[in-house]
Amino acid sequence: MKKAFAGFFAGLLVSGLLAWQVGGSLMVQEYPSPFGIEETAARIQANVQ
Repeated sequence: MKKAFAGFFAGLLVSGLLAWQVGGSLMVQEYPSPFGIEETAARIQANVQ
């Protein structure tokens, strides 16, 4: 029974560490547009259509 609890908590720890290390690269990346606000909005609308 102790082995089961120890294994469960070790698994939680490993999962948490992996999520901590990999999670940052899975976030949405934001980059500033080289264009102005109006031109950026116009380009996005043109690409949607």
